Amino acid sequence: MINTIFTVVIVTYNRVSELKKTLGLYEQMIYCPKKLIVVNNASSDETESYLENWKTKEASFKKEVITTTENLGGAGGFSLGMTSALNTDCDFIFLADDDAYPDPNVFLKLDEFYRNCEVKDEIAGMCTKNINFGNIDCMHRRRVRKNWIAFKEENIDKDEYLKISFEVDEFSFVGAAIKRSIAKEIGVPLKKYFIYFDDSEYSLRLRKKGKIICVTNAIMNHNTKPNEKKWGYYYAVRNRLDMVKRHGSKMNYIYYVILSYMKYCSLLAFLLKWKSFDFIKMCKQAIEDSKKENFGINVKYPPGKEMK
Repeated sequence: MINTIFTVVIVTYNRVSELKKTLGLYEQMIYCPKKLIVVNNASSDETESYLENWKTKEASFKKEVITTTENLGGAGGFSLGMTSALNTDCDFIFLADDDAYPDPNVFLKLDEFYRNCEVKDEIAGMCTKNINFGNIDCMHRRRVRKNWIAFKEENIDKDEYLKISFEVDEFSFVGAAIKRSIAKEIGVPLKKYFIYFDDSEYSLRLRKKGKIICVTNAIMNHNTKPNEKKWGYYYAVRNRLDMVKRHGSKMNYIYYVILSYMKYCSLLAFLLKWKSFDFIKMCKQAIEDSKKENFGINVKYPPGKEMK
């Protein structure tokens, strides 16, 4: 018997070939979600025309397409999609990227775990095991260790994936199932982050309301290579500082501000790693913008900006 209802939110941007494969996999599932919402983040490829055709075809779930007039980033896209999903009659809102490919029984496994869990009332969210080119991708599930000064995010060790399940503090939005009743209390991801750490910040909010459980036999395949685009460091540095400010102590925040200057903006960092005055300048701007609460997309450092 299956009684856990899922609504899926997928955010896409200029990856129509990956999106086609992803949506096809949801349609072939053993147990399908009740509804699937696709947020098209102002894609400039064939995504819009494909989705216009896709949403007219019959499926075993309801379909919704939201097309934005500008690129809102992953944070804005998931915020918009979750806002719509909150109005559906579901138990969990399941978030995933357009290039994250679900196993055909992913919802069966999540449902099986949730129905048989003795502490289901304590669960605020669940998440999948993520596989990257055949290997467990540990960076998607983390625990936070805090002391009087440090705020450390630690990847879950691969040995823990031998268990049926384990608790986490942070997850990425690749196979993240959020209990709708809790989401109605804590709201949606911070769209002002634009990209990076919106999922980490949201999961820390969720964690304060209950347990987040990784269900290891529920699997998403997300074959990606490390992103070394330097423009992304602007958003990562800025948003992580704000996340620590929100969820850590005052000393955690002060420590991370100092650490960020040393790691990204110091002469030693320049000589040993970055070797780019433009990059150092960008990271200083990120730190200052976080302190001044200047968020959203920065026109000086838009996605795709080339930097040395």
